[in-house]
Amino acid sequence: FSIAFGKTYLPTGGRRTIVFLTKDGDGTLRKATKEEFFSAVSSQAMPPALFLSLDGQFTYQVYSSSTLSGVITLGSRSFSDTFASVLDWEPEMTKMLIPALDPWYDRKNIIGLSERKFKDEQYQGVGMRTLYDLDGDSVLSYAIVNKRTLIIAGKIDGVRSVIDDLLPKGK
Repeated sequence: FSIAFGKTYLPTGGRRTIVFLTKDGDGTLRKATKEEFFSAVSSQAMPPALFLSLDGQFTYQVYSSSTLSGVITLGSRSFSDTFASVLDWEPEMTKMLIPALDPWYDRKNIIGLSERKFKDEQYQGVGMRTLYDLDGDSVLSYAIVNKRTLIIAGKIDGVRSVIDDLLPKGK
């Protein structure tokens, strides 16, 4: 991930979609499934209940604010199952996702983050949950928009950017 981030230039507020490819046994390239993507970015598995609540579509983007960060967008089949599962997953999300969403974040600080609590926030009427480090910087944020789209980002601005795309201003 740090190689992809290091070679990316985006103006502030810009996003670029990164497509992850995998080779089939016959050497044919195809887009990676969400299962392949998550097994590639972490040695830890996403909770089975959360995995089952999501559809097969996902998007990974690099977003530019003060720094570059990753944004993962996933479709939800069941808002209640997705929300409950992601709440249960919060203590483990930091270890699994921060390396994929902010490859330059100091790894020795990740362990301490798992003890911190996510904070409830609102943006354009959408409930969000955000984890802040000791310096007050957002390091992981997520929201479910229209009960159908789970957005997880390394910075709160990444989630807000996708919400802005999905919702008309002022709604």
